[in-house]
Amino acid sequence: MDELLSDFIVETGESLEQIDAALVAFEQAPSDQAILRQVFRLVHTIKGTCGFLELPRMEALTHAAENLMGRYRDGLPPTADGVSTILHVIDQIKAQLDHMQAHAGAEPAGDDQALIDALNGLAEGADAQEDQFGPQAPFESDMPLDPLEEAFRNAPGPDDALPETPQMDTDPQNALTAPEMGKPTAPAQGAIRVQLGVLEQLMTMVSELVLTRNQLMAVSREHEDARYHTPLQRLCSVTAELQDGVMKTRMQPISALWQKMPRIVRDLGKELGKQIHLEMSGEETELDRQVLEQIKDPLTHMIRNAADHGLEPPADRTEAGKPEAGRIELNAFHQGGQIIIEIRDDGRGLDAVKLKQKALERGLITPADADGMTDSQAHQLIFHPGFSTAQAVTSVSGRGVGMDVVRTNIEMIGGTIDLQSAPGEGTLVSLNIPLTLAIVPALIVASHDERFAVPQRAVRELVRVSPANAVKGHHSDAEVQIEQVSGVPVLQLRDQLLPILRLDEALGAATGPGTDGGFVVVLEIGSFRFGLLVDAVFHTEEIVVKPMVGALKELKHFSGTTILGDGSVIMILDAQGLAAQVTQSELVDHGATHAEQAQDSVQNTQIELLCFNLDGAGRKAVPLSLIHRLEQVELNKIEQVGGRSTLQYTERLMPIIFLRDLSEAERASVRQKPLLVFEDHGFLLGIVVDQVLDICLAPQHYDLDGAGLGYLGSAILDGKATEILDLAYFMAQEHPKLFERQGQTATPQRQKLLYAEDSAFFRNMLVPIFQSAGFDVTVCHDGVEAMERVEGGERYDLIVTDIEMPRMDGFGLAKSISNAPHAAQTPIIALTSYDEPRARDQAKALGMSAYIAKNDRAQLDDALAQMRNRLDREVA
Repeated sequence: MDELLSDFIVETGESLEQIDAALVAFEQAPSDQAILRQVFRLVHTIKGTCGFLELPRMEALTHAAENLMGRYRDGLPPTADGVSTILHVIDQIKAQLDHMQAHAGAEPAGDDQALIDALNGLAEGADAQEDQFGPQAPFESDMPLDPLEEAFRNAPGPDDALPETPQMDTDPQNALTAPEMGKPTAPAQGAIRVQLGVLEQLMTMVSELVLTRNQLMAVSREHEDARYHTPLQRLCSVTAELQDGVMKTRMQPISALWQKMPRIVRDLGKELGKQIHLEMSGEETELDRQVLEQIKDPLTHMIRNAADHGLEPPADRTEAGKPEAGRIELNAFHQGGQIIIEIRDDGRGLDAVKLKQKALERGLITPADADGMTDSQAHQLIFHPGFSTAQAVTSVSGRGVGMDVVRTNIEMIGGTIDLQSAPGEGTLVSLNIPLTLAIVPALIVASHDERFAVPQRAVRELVRVSPANAVKGHHSDAEVQIEQVSGVPVLQLRDQLLPILRLDEALGAATGPGTDGGFVVVLEIGSFRFGLLVDAVFHTEEIVVKPMVGALKELKHFSGTTILGDGSVIMILDAQGLAAQVTQSELVDHGATHAEQAQDSVQNTQIELLCFNLDGAGRKAVPLSLIHRLEQVELNKIEQVGGRSTLQYTERLMPIIFLRDLSEAERASVRQKPLLVFEDHGFLLGIVVDQVLDICLAPQHYDLDGAGLGYLGSAILDGKATEILDLAYFMAQEHPKLFERQGQTATPQRQKLLYAEDSAFFRNMLVPIFQSAGFDVTVCHDGVEAMERVEGGERYDLIVTDIEMPRMDGFGLAKSISNAPHAAQTPIIALTSYDEPRARDQAKALGMSAYIAKNDRAQLDDALAQMRNRLDREVA
């Protein structure tokens, strides 16, 4: 195909995606001239290029569409039929582009005279032919539908089977994203288009380079030859930078997928006779394009499900005291190294009684099962193969399969799906998916001398356990034992009873008596936790995921293979498959009981602290959410550079802090110490401790008495006096640039942030985070103090507030600020200990920009970065 024609197909595909989304917005706001001008300009450009390239069929079609858009621009009142007909034009052009892509640039035979006549009639003010172009009888082309068009028209309903998860295509058109609505487009400066095949080959070569690096590091650790340290360190650094750069070329904002959603929701609303408002946030959240492709069908399915099953008809909503128009929300954000996508509707919710009744009718459960089911367990029935609540088969739903396939597709890429619903209030579906499928960090474990890799995204913590036949008092206080409950192995971890799966038993290996000592890897799949018992735990390593081949594909416990640094080929464990085996136990509940819900409510009011001990200095603690890694460090590998203790860590030099001085005798006799690794915006810090004790729960609000240097203060935790580490103090000592770097950007003036928080603990913990994000922070102890500052005329670029505060809470502060003329438009971020749907809805209703759990550092960092970028653009 001619290169010029190939570029035309790519660029026109990009323009059509913009037009598609813009027309849906124009239909909602027909007086918005900015959108109208944007659409007219794009259609005009396509028409002109078609004439230059001698594409008469497409030129005639776009000319007629341009004519109608010009009439609207000149004052002709736009109609729903007119917008629908132009949308049919866009669909037809997409189909023609796909034909040209498949046939070396040749236009398909035939003409579009019927569609052109309809456009001309509308331009003259005549009504479109409802029977031909209305929603009951969509326009039919004289050529076969392209895959994209067919996907839109025949996308699976809530109970349809999804197509097989697609592989990455090689059409660069799909990698392009639309700009913000209503803004003129401009070519990216210094940008080029690269075929996806080239990027895939580059990624493959980087993966091989990572494997080679791991092998060289293993050799270096074995031989300890100092001559190779410097060049190997340089190789590791270059490899890490190259890997990061290539990964960025694969990353794509999720807006590339979401820009199709307004059109889908618009068509669904017309087909179902419902008014639907779609709200999207987090469009700039990025993930690997391969993952993006594989979640496209499940996400479309969930949107259709929310529109059809979730939202009530307008009359029913009015009767229930709801707005006539239903609402579907899409939200995406980073959390814990993964992407969370939320699909929320304000519809009827799931009726647990009806779900049980339907399952009984289909023979999926017994009456005894139904009686013992909680509402949460009943909600999980919709994921059962063949389950459907549809009363009749329609073009949208009711074919009896679907939600189980959604879950299967999500689990195929290492993700999880969770569902929460309240009758009469709506449903929230959360997709938890990995950032990338290519190179992932993993924990290397062993069972019966055979090593395996466990993807680190599923690992919650590690627990050392003693054999069941060990004599009480003859093992470490930090160790626990596995017990039997009704013949099922369990581990009591703090206040939670975890079911235990022995890896050797799961893989069919024989076990002997007293072999339940070793390590329990606590894995978390969605809201479900269980323990995996292994014999040994080694190190963490970035692994290159190789797909399963041949007969191995059927092994449910494995998700792939990888090659370690020593050249060994090992299997990658599939946490989903292991969890499925655990859930067959009678001990496991998919849904929380009322007692568990009450316990969860209590735990939501607390934060997790990692408690550790310093010999001669007592018990200390640091918030668990701040810890990047927990490892063992060889003391002889800690070097002195410029009078500072440093360690070569992940191809970088990491400063090391000793919270107490070690004597020469101790350094000579003790080989290893626990190391707490912290990371903030790429800055690393390691703190050496003597003994890691446990994870303890602390209330959100408590008094901190007397703070020494480097500590926020002391508190009573689990009945023992504990000092709370002030991580910001040590970060500032070792990395002063961390708190200056944002001020060195192109924007000379730092933005002003007002922070309202009544807890001294969180003020000390979060203020440095705000400062490192580039804000000058003013701290208030409650909402009243913050409101007095605003009413006094002080101006801020961003307001961050706790929700639960005395005198005036965060919601009251937001309401008061909305009444202050000079502050009404100031963005507000809500921080909370109680992540409840009602409170989240209240925050959205008040116009708050974000609603974030206090211990969710990743989401807070993302929100601050997005807000800072937005403020910088406004200043520019």
